[in-house]
Amino acid sequence: MANCPNCGSNHIQLKQDSNVNWGRAVVGWALFGVVGGAVGAVTGDDRNVNACLDCGTSWKAADLHKLLQIIKKLTSLRLDLSEEVDRAIANDFIYEFSSDLEAISNIEMQGQRFIQEMQKESNDNAAKGCSFGCVVPIALGMILPSIGSTFLGFLILILPIVGVTIGNQIDRAKKKSVEQEIENINRETKIKILDAEKNLKAKVVKFMNRHPLIDQEYE
Repeated sequence: MANCPNCGSNHIQLKQDSNVNWGRAVVGWALFGVVGGAVGAVTGDDRNVNACLDCGTSWKAADLHKLLQIIKKLTSLRLDLSEEVDRAIANDFIYEFSSDLEAISNIEMQGQRFIQEMQKESNDNAAKGCSFGCVVPIALGMILPSIGSTFLGFLILILPIVGVTIGNQIDRAKKKSVEQEIENINRETKIKILDAEKNLKAKVVKFMNRHPLIDQEYE
């Protein structure tokens, strides 16, 4: 039976509603980097919201599951929300680390967005390269026959091949450039995430060392 993360009650009702008043900071935490793999199969339907009949707190089961798995990943603590001390730890964790986890999420998502933009640009350039390599020679081939030269007839045959070759060369050069840019973005993103994870882990250690509730319950 699920427990309310605010008061610990198990008087929970499921409602079809998207409004929540607890754990809003959890929403939007993409689990990358240090928290990657922290969450397996998320329980609960994202469309459903749990509501406590005693204190009125409401939350998404998926968000609560996500939070508890992140705490377990970073601190090795298995919280039982029926216990007041564990509820306090969960709420303190949200207050202290939401900005750090969101920052890691944003770094990863920004890197992915840049890569998607680069890939789209690469596809657009490939289409333009085909236009240059194919359309122009074909257009010339339609004009040259009116001149009636044997040599020009030869050009009609060879121009499409030359054009396609040139277009392919352009496409390959641009593709190589895009691949290099994507590699640079991935490298810079990993460096930023590693730095953010290092800071997060240091804060978690301090959190564990100074939190009196953790000392009392888990020492």
